[in-house]
Amino acid sequence: MLKLIYGKSGSGKSLKLYEDIKENLFKEKIFLIVPEQNNLSAEQNLFRYLNIKSLFNVEVLTLSRMATRLLEEFGKEDKSHLSQSRKSNDYF
Repeated sequence: MLKLIYGKSGSGKSLKLYEDIKENLFKEKIFLIVPEQNNLSAEQNLFRYLNIKSLFNVEVLTLSRMATRLLEEFGKEDKSHLSQSRKSNDYF
């Protein structure tokens, strides 16, 4: 299930999010998708609010990390990547 929480600054989005995570912590795997610059602070806030020592059932992901995970899981068999120099040579 995908759940989006949005609203104005100071409207209680984070508190609602942490309450939902706490309520479902042992029921299902939870993926929290955050902006790149908020990854560490989101994990720290979860530890603080939930008062736990590990996030065994919660995974905090950035959009780029989520994309990488999805490609690893559902992507093509051939996962070869071109080096930067090879990319440059192919344009000439």
